Amino acid sequence: GVVSGDLAVVVGTILVPSADGDMDDYLASLERVRDLSPPMLFPAHGPLSPTPEKLLEQYISHRRTRHLRVLEAVKSGLSELAGISESAYADTQGAHPILKLDQTLSHLRSHERAGDVHETDTGWHPA
Repeated sequence: GVVSGDLAVVVGTILVPSADGDMDDYLASLERVRDLSPPMLFPAHGPLSPTPEKLLEQYISHRRTRHLRVLEAVKSGLSELAGISESAYADTQGAHPILKLDQTLSHLRSHERAGDVHETDTGWHPA
């Protein structure tokens, strides 16, 4: 098995903080662990994962979907972080608003590094 620490847990999701996290690195780490085909994951919190490939694929799919929703929100004309966040996280009304904002910012910074969006004094815009 693999000790996954805070990379993936069975219950909930992992936050990638915008201040010192990197969404691209996080996704790459998920893919690297998935490619190891571990028979078991040992997360830092919660129960063990006896089906790590399924769990890791769910995490990767979830993040890619959210990543696309953030980009689609910007392309639709939303430029303020709050509006982009509300659009991208419309399916998670119960999520804490500050956490949604921070995760949205993590995704936006990834998109900015990829050249998909850029930030100006008026907000976020398609590149």
